[in-house]
Amino acid sequence: MFPGTANVNFMGRFSPDGTRFCYILGDDSGHNEVYVAEFTGVGEEVQLYEISMVSIPGGTFRMGDIQGGGWSDERPVHTVRISAFEMSAYEITQGQYEAVMGENPSSFRGANHPVEQVSWYDAVKFCNKLSELSGLEKCYDESTWECDFSKNGFRLPTEAEWELSLIHI
Repeated sequence: MFPGTANVNFMGRFSPDGTRFCYILGDDSGHNEVYVAEFTGVGEEVQLYEISMVSIPGGTFRMGDIQGGGWSDERPVHTVRISAFEMSAYEITQGQYEAVMGENPSSFRGANHPVEQVSWYDAVKFCNKLSELSGLEKCYDESTWECDFSKNGFRLPTEAEWELSLIHI
């Protein structure tokens, strides 16, 4: 999982009801893997869900409508500089979402299928809950829905981070 690494860092905690355990394994280079374990009962098999993270290098790029046919909020084209960040390599699955949130709102069921029927607010709550289970600071204030970018927890990528990630994937 962490080739050529002498040190592996571990951080984790149980949910308040004791049914879920979330932990992060990281190495000295800053690479992290997030795992959520769901316990169904004493002596029962533990379901483990991995959230693979990828490092997106920082960079500068031109953001906006460079072809001239887009929406007014895509103009003027401007230069954006983004610091390096990590994000999930894949969409969050129904199994991962249910392991963190305790419910699955999806219509088309399957533990390995992407979770759907989730609003932006639901996604923010998922990020905060995953942060809490991982022992990290929540990024979002759920009364104002504002993100505190100085916190170390999980959050949704900004539009600029999303566009930069598409350049690097």
